[in-house]
Amino acid sequence: MLRICSAPWKQLTLPAMLIRMMTKRTANRGIYTATVQCNDRLCDEHYRLTLLVSDFPRSTPGQFVELHTQAAPVDPAHAHLEWEPDGPFPHPRGIEFISPRPFLRRPYSIAAHKTENGASVIDIVYRVIGRMTHQMEALRVNDRISLIGPLGQGFTIPAGTTRVILAGGGVGIPPMLYLASHLAQQHVPTMALIGVQRQSLLPLRVIDPGPSNLPVPQLCIEEFARFGIPAIITTDDGSLGVSGRITSALDFVLSQLAKPGVIVCCCGPTRMMQATAEVSQGYGVTCLASLEQPMACGMGTCQSCIIKYRSSGAADWTYKLTCTDGPVFNTRDIIWN
Repeated sequence: MLRICSAPWKQLTLPAMLIRMMTKRTANRGIYTATVQCNDRLCDEHYRLTLLVSDFPRSTPGQFVELHTQAAPVDPAHAHLEWEPDGPFPHPRGIEFISPRPFLRRPYSIAAHKTENGASVIDIVYRVIGRMTHQMEALRVNDRISLIGPLGQGFTIPAGTTRVILAGGGVGIPPMLYLASHLAQQHVPTMALIGVQRQSLLPLRVIDPGPSNLPVPQLCIEEFARFGIPAIITTDDGSLGVSGRITSALDFVLSQLAKPGVIVCCCGPTRMMQATAEVSQGYGVTCLASLEQPMACGMGTCQSCIIKYRSSGAADWTYKLTCTDGPVFNTRDIIWN
């Protein structure tokens, strides 16, 4: 059996060195220790984690951070391997993590970023679903966690845009909140479509759920209403707002609003984003998607978040890295299958 335990082992210092090299502080990103300001429960499974970070660089909507629940950066030098052979070679399935904490960082979209008294205040909205998020759920005020960021390429709204339709599904809602605040500052007319499986999984404060039979945008979600942005809520089971998928609401909205200058920005499960791209394309509307690919490093080293990509007019496709080339891409260039 191959075990990874908590004790020094010098042969594992190279990954730590790579992390330090890749995250060397520049004007664009760095590695930081963040202090928890609050960790509020929003619904059955979602929390808003607010972090105070000194000297954090300016970020843009669509960018993300890599988090770890220990106060210092991840350092594989503080782990060692134990092998209990049951044969001449260890079996691949004989690998066991002994450490009580996750070995790798996890990527999370930035839901909000503002500056207060010279320090950055960053909001992360997360769903409790695995070991890392269960540890995040236990964080209390003044606890510290490690953070790398801001990472990736955020949303760039094309010149000449007259209206933006935000489509956020499930854990894809946070970057839509950040983007909404920026669009409001730029006075760009904006509408939000928010879809979840059921009411108990909506991590937002509802003012008025709106009509259940017709997707009519109104000031029904506090986080968008504060910017004057109307929204439509959809739930798969019909427990809140309009019954059905978010793409059905998008189809209805675009049938009324599709015209030059209108674009769609989306984030959520891959199937939802692909369907959103197809609906948008059907109306000739540009769609920008913030992809949610599995990734380990977030900095282009592990190569685990590749997608197939064909630039407009290119004869053949190539690979792109979600973490560094994205996560935001124009969906016309994504090869989904």
